[in-house]
Amino acid sequence: MTASEKLRLITDSLSEQQKLSLIEVLTVNVNKNRTKCRCCGYLTLEGSPQENAYDICPVCFWENDGCKSDEDYSEPNHMTLGEAKQNYIKFGACDQQSAENTRSPMYFEVPEFYG
Repeated sequence: MTASEKLRLITDSLSEQQKLSLIEVLTVNVNKNRTKCRCCGYLTLEGSPQENAYDICPVCFWENDGCKSDEDYSEPNHMTLGEAKQNYIKFGACDQQSAENTRSPMYFEVPEFYG
Protein backbone atom coordinates (compact mmCIF):
# COMPACT_ATOMS: atom_id res chain seq x y z
CA MET A 1 0.00 0.00 0.00
CA THR A 2 1.41 3.39 -1.01
CA ALA A 3 1.69 6.33 1.38
CA SER A 4 -1.04 8.09 -0.58
CA GLU A 5 -3.39 5.13 -0.15
CA LYS A 6 -2.65 4.99 3.58
CA LEU A 7 -3.36 8.71 3.93
CA ARG A 8 -6.62 8.33 2.03
CA LEU A 9 -7.72 5.54 4.41
CA ILE A 10 -7.01 7.74 7.41
CA THR A 11 -8.67 10.87 6.06
CA ASP A 12 -11.74 9.00 4.78
CA SER A 13 -12.51 8.00 8.36
CA LEU A 14 -12.42 11.61 9.61
CA SER A 15 -15.43 13.88 9.93
CA GLU A 16 -15.48 17.09 7.89
CA GLN A 17 -14.65 19.11 11.03
CA GLN A 18 -11.70 16.84 11.79
CA LYS A 19 -10.45 17.21 8.22
CA LEU A 20 -10.64 21.00 8.47
CA SER A 21 -8.77 20.91 11.79
CA LEU A 22 -6.09 18.71 10.28
CA ILE A 23 -5.69 21.04 7.30
CA GLU A 24 -5.40 24.01 9.66
CA VAL A 25 -2.68 22.31 11.71
CA LEU A 26 -0.75 21.24 8.61
CA THR A 27 -1.05 24.68 7.05
CA VAL A 28 0.30 26.43 10.12
CA ASN A 29 3.25 24.03 10.31
CA VAL A 30 4.01 24.18 6.59
CA ASN A 31 3.77 27.97 6.32
CA LYS A 32 5.98 28.53 9.33
CA ASN A 33 9.06 30.48 8.35
CA ARG A 34 8.91 30.26 4.55
CA THR A 35 10.37 32.87 2.20
CA LYS A 36 9.38 33.61 -1.39
CA CYS A 37 11.86 32.79 -4.10
CA ARG A 38 12.70 36.07 -5.84
CA CYS A 39 12.67 34.37 -9.24
CA CYS A 40 9.47 32.28 -9.35
CA GLY A 41 7.61 33.83 -6.40
CA TYR A 42 6.74 30.57 -4.65
CA LEU A 43 7.28 30.00 -0.91
CA THR A 44 10.02 27.43 -1.42
CA LEU A 45 12.79 28.70 0.81
CA GLU A 46 12.72 27.65 4.45
CA GLY A 47 13.72 30.06 7.17
CA SER A 48 14.61 33.72 7.06
CA PRO A 49 16.50 35.23 4.11
CA GLN A 50 19.68 35.03 6.17
CA GLU A 51 19.07 31.35 6.95
CA ASN A 52 18.32 30.38 3.35
CA ALA A 53 21.09 32.39 1.71
CA TYR A 54 22.47 30.40 -1.21
CA ASP A 55 19.72 27.77 -1.02
CA ILE A 56 18.44 26.63 -4.41
CA CYS A 57 14.74 26.87 -5.19
CA PRO A 58 13.40 23.45 -6.22
CA VAL A 59 10.72 25.05 -8.45
CA CYS A 60 12.92 27.29 -10.63
CA PHE A 61 16.49 26.35 -9.61
CA TRP A 62 17.44 29.96 -8.74
CA GLU A 63 20.20 30.19 -6.15
CA ASN A 64 19.11 32.65 -3.48
CA ASP A 65 22.04 35.05 -3.37
CA GLY A 66 20.32 38.17 -2.10
CA CYS A 67 19.46 39.85 -5.42
CA LYS A 68 16.48 42.12 -4.87
CA SER A 69 15.86 44.04 -8.07
CA ASP A 70 15.47 42.76 -11.62
CA GLU A 71 18.61 44.67 -12.62
CA ASP A 72 20.81 43.00 -9.97
CA TYR A 73 23.38 40.67 -11.50
CA SER A 74 23.73 37.34 -9.71
CA GLU A 75 27.23 35.91 -9.72
CA PRO A 76 26.18 32.34 -8.77
CA ASN A 77 23.33 32.32 -11.31
CA HIS A 78 25.34 34.10 -14.06
CA MET A 79 22.45 36.41 -15.03
CA THR A 80 20.26 39.19 -13.71
CA LEU A 81 17.20 38.44 -11.64
CA GLY A 82 15.07 39.93 -14.45
CA GLU A 83 16.59 37.54 -16.99
CA ALA A 84 15.90 34.62 -14.65
CA LYS A 85 12.25 35.68 -14.27
CA GLN A 86 11.85 35.82 -18.05
CA ASN A 87 13.48 32.40 -18.36
CA TYR A 88 11.10 31.01 -15.74
CA ILE A 89 8.18 32.17 -17.87
CA LYS A 90 9.71 30.56 -21.00
CA PHE A 91 11.29 27.38 -19.63
CA GLY A 92 9.86 26.83 -16.14
CA ALA A 93 13.35 27.37 -14.71
CA CYS A 94 15.79 30.23 -14.21
CA ASP A 95 17.64 28.97 -17.30
CA GLN A 96 16.89 26.40 -19.97
CA GLN A 97 19.57 23.95 -18.84
CA SER A 98 18.13 23.81 -15.30
CA ALA A 99 14.59 22.90 -16.39
CA GLU A 100 15.25 19.17 -15.89
CA ASN A 101 16.15 19.83 -12.23
CA THR A 102 12.91 21.58 -11.30
CA ARG A 103 9.52 20.46 -10.03
CA SER A 104 6.04 21.92 -9.82
CA PRO A 105 5.21 23.96 -6.73
CA MET A 106 3.41 22.19 -3.90
CA TYR A 107 0.04 23.55 -2.83
CA PHE A 108 1.48 25.07 0.36
CA GLU A 109 4.17 26.91 -1.63
CA VAL A 110 1.58 28.95 -3.53
CA PRO A 111 1.23 32.30 -1.72
CA GLU A 112 -2.47 32.56 -2.63
CA PHE A 113 -3.12 29.36 -0.65
CA TYR A 114 -2.77 31.42 2.54
CA GLY A 115 -5.24 33.91 1.44
